[in-house]
Amino acid sequence: MVKFQKYRKLKAGVMAVVAVATLAVATAPAAEASNCKFGGVTINCDYPASKHVFSDGALQQFVIGTDAAVWTRWTDPQWTSWSSWESMGGQARSGVAIKQHYTQDSILIGVIGTDGYGWSKYRQPSGTWNAWQRYGVSFP
Repeated sequence: MVKFQKYRKLKAGVMAVVAVATLAVATAPAAEASNCKFGGVTINCDYPASKHVFSDGALQQFVIGTDAAVWTRWTDPQWTSWSSWESMGGQARSGVAIKQHYTQDSILIGVIGTDGYGWSKYRQPSGTWNAWQRYGVSFP
């Protein structure tokens, strides 16, 4: 029963992330996206950067790259240095929505994919990420 309740909470959290990501869908096609510099890289400026602060004070940022993938970087807890940008993959046509899940160190991120479906990734408290998961809701 407890496992089922956790699954329902996870599913509800994912759907909330997908719903928030839906609000960030831009009307401009990807070919007409406006690009700008952010944190030393060129990103798709049609979607704002998203961020999350973890319990140790470390900050993680998420952006949509010019390749439509989700990109991320993070700081150390004192914010004295940044990691290099890393691609998380995916093909997004929305900004990255973030939802804290159970603890400050486990989060869900969600985007609307170029296929029109909601996609999410889950970060475990250990810092590992699961694979992208598609949800059966298509957005026009």
